[in-house]
Amino acid sequence: MKQNLKSKTTRSSRSASWRREILNSKFQNGTSLVEFIVAMSIFTTVLMAATGAYFSYSAGSRKSFASQNVIDEGQFILDTMSKEMRTGTNFTYLQNSDNSINNKTISFTDAFGGFIKYQLNNNKIEKNINNSGFESITSNQIKINNLIFNIAGNTLNDQLQPKITVSVQLSNKNDSGKNELNSLINLQTTISQRLLDE
Repeated sequence: MKQNLKSKTTRSSRSASWRREILNSKFQNGTSLVEFIVAMSIFTTVLMAATGAYFSYSAGSRKSFASQNVIDEGQFILDTMSKEMRTGTNFTYLQNSDNSINNKTISFTDAFGGFIKYQLNNNKIEKNINNSGFESITSNQIKINNLIFNIAGNTLNDQLQPKITVSVQLSNKNDSGKNELNSLINLQTTISQRLLDE
């Protein structure tokens, strides 16, 4: 019986000391307020850096998208005019009301005998077919800042093949007021008349 009591006492003292060790180790391995503050400041710094990188990427992506839209629109405009001019003849500038040459306008005869005119009007490029009235060929998201036609070799017996250089400056219409979304593009192409000059 004494032995039984002794073994119970030993077990209970062992379990009590074991509990004390666990409790002591829990308190010793816990985090202090200073450690918690350091951990939170590191986490906050990492989070702010990630947020800054995201906003920077987002702004760059919007700028790239705006620039790509302007470039696509400019290429569409130049391709549209180039296809008609390449097979056209009789290239001339339209004249202003005082009979001076207006190099922001051009007229020519297309491959089917139609009379084509292009002009810059109110920041849009307009097209007229057979004097039926001008219609815009630019989208509402784009603003044409400048358009210049330069015709060379269009006089008779000049021994030059007619060619037209088209220079256009265009930008996006930025209604948000954010300067980083402004995109200004200059494009130029030269078109040579396909038919031999006679």
